[in-house]
Amino acid sequence: MEESNSIPFFDTRIIKHPDGKVKLVVYRKKAHTGQYLNFSSHHPLHQKLGVYRTLMDRAHGITTDSEDVQPEEEHIKSSLRLCGYPDWSFRQVNQQMTQMAKDKPKSTQTTKKKCMVTIPYVKSTSEALQRIFTKYNVATTPHQTTRTVGSSQGQKIT
Repeated sequence: MEESNSIPFFDTRIIKHPDGKVKLVVYRKKAHTGQYLNFSSHHPLHQKLGVYRTLMDRAHGITTDSEDVQPEEEHIKSSLRLCGYPDWSFRQVNQQMTQMAKDKPKSTQTTKKKCMVTIPYVKSTSEALQRIFTKYNVATTPHQTTRTVGSSQGQKIT
């Protein structure tokens, strides 16, 4: 339902101005808790950094007015700080995103992986192995996923 000349649609709030112009901002339900993957959880670092990267991509992809981007970025950082994310993680992802933006026009070729290696996740070791495999153009995949763990216990995963 439209409320105050705006309407939510998925992750987007569509706001209609009196002059007929429309702007888009990120929308969260009133029940949104701000709970994301805790930084101290037993997950690979790239997944934790991916939470921040995904939220930033969403903020930049949805928001149409540049003055609305900064408050959204601050909201994301404050939410993730409550989940234990250190400031260095934000700087690292911002540097990666900046570098990817610089490299994007240059890289028109896609690199195909030569083979796939399945490895169990062991904190710190898995990340190091993944970096080494990437140098040699080898893709890695986790040994167990939610689907295989559930199916090995006789549960149906849908």
